[in-house]
Amino acid sequence: METITLLKSDILHRNEEGFLSNKLGDEMVMMNLESGDYLGINEVGFVIWDYLQGPKPVQEILDFLVSEYDVTPENCESDTMPYLQQLLLQKVVLVNR
Repeated sequence: METITLLKSDILHRNEEGFLSNKLGDEMVMMNLESGDYLGINEVGFVIWDYLQGPKPVQEILDFLVSEYDVTPENCESDTMPYLQQLLLQKVVLVNR
């Protein structure tokens, strides 16, 4: 399986051209326009997607989540970094270095 090393200084942005999305309650369903695959995005994933209305550094995303949720910076990073890497692998978000 491919791995991506994501740095906190990396800039992420939404891949709006590659996906159609629709909010359903607290979650979101996305369809990859290239493959036709569907993805379910949970509430926190939707919050991240919504926050990425413009390019943002990974560190800023982590800081935002810490301010929104009752989570320590360490726990936020350990939970969020693998999730963001998975979104990169699925090309839901793209990285600028």
